[in-house]
Amino acid sequence: MKYLGIFLILIGFILPSTFAESEHSTVADLHWKEASFPSHAGTKATITVTDHDMNKHPEIVDYVWVEVYSDSDGTGFRMTLFETGFDTGVFRGDVIFAKTSPSGGGFLHAVDGDTIIAKYADTNFPSDYVSKLGNIVVSEDKIEMSATALVGSTGPPLEKAPASNFMILDIRKSPIKDNRVAVDQQIRFVSDLENQMNRIQPFAYIVQIQNEQNQVESLSWLTGNLTSFQKINPGVTWIPFKEGKYTATVFLMGTVVYPYINETSFEDYSEHDIAIALDVREDLKEVVYASTTCSTFWRTDLFQMWENKTHDYKNDSIYQECREMLDAKNRCLDGNHIWNNNGTCTLTSIYPGGSGMGFKYGKYVSGTLLENEN
Repeated sequence: MKYLGIFLILIGFILPSTFAESEHSTVADLHWKEASFPSHAGTKATITVTDHDMNKHPEIVDYVWVEVYSDSDGTGFRMTLFETGFDTGVFRGDVIFAKTSPSGGGFLHAVDGDTIIAKYADTNFPSDYVSKLGNIVVSEDKIEMSATALVGSTGPPLEKAPASNFMILDIRKSPIKDNRVAVDQQIRFVSDLENQMNRIQPFAYIVQIQNEQNQVESLSWLTGNLTSFQKINPGVTWIPFKEGKYTATVFLMGTVVYPYINETSFEDYSEHDIAIALDVREDLKEVVYASTTCSTFWRTDLFQMWENKTHDYKNDSIYQECREMLDAKNRCLDGNHIWNNNGTCTLTSIYPGGSGMGFKYGKYVSGTLLENEN
């Protein structure tokens, strides 16, 4: 009876302590440092577990266990992750890729195109915890969670880095109304991109243009890295060369998968219709791209006229001056004369009102050949 009494007293002290610990438990987090890793042997893939419940001894470095395997080695191995310092609750370790099997001792057999998987069991968690995530399985005594990454050039959609607010802009960064664009007009496809994760994520912002026959007219992309919680506005440019109806499909990936771009390869994409109309301002276009001194000097202003579809360019003094010089150049060349860079025409034959043979010199102003100078 004496021993039984002591046993009951010990139980009385232990049980309250156990229940109090579960009330303050947290849910662990498991992730790879990157969404994808190079496939060559010797690559280090870092995996991190954050589990403050496993910080059992604040004065020493604790450790946890994870299971790691790949498509090429479904058995994998069990490895130790050590705490990053005293009292951090963050555990980290490196998996090193190997071209040969079996895996073990920190080396994982993985080749290009493999998916690598890490699994961790959280045995201290809130009793009312519920998860709808596919990579987390909750049972009575543990939460089993997994994290994946890719090996090599194949990339997945970004995790928690959505693209939004798609816009088509002109060269002045102004939105184009109703996605109606002119032939030979340079446009820019822009979206808002935000990294909602507390880690670096590589990204590829890809825009594919298809015509009415679903043929790819253009495929361009922009790649980079998003730092933790970073927001950016990536964009790519395109110039349509013929009128018609087009579809711009915007993809967001972890890396570029080229040339195999199709909707079934992506989970995060959006489609946008574009109407390309023939621009009837051929007279302005001719002046914009002319190789006269006037058009060269006023090139920026002329391009702005071209981009501004509502501008009354025919009454613009810059356009009028450059149009006049271009017309003079065309008349000069049509007469088999020589046009000079200074806006003058060197005559190579007799012309009405002139005299003599050989080279004559004259100037065109408002379409009139001035008196020649010997």
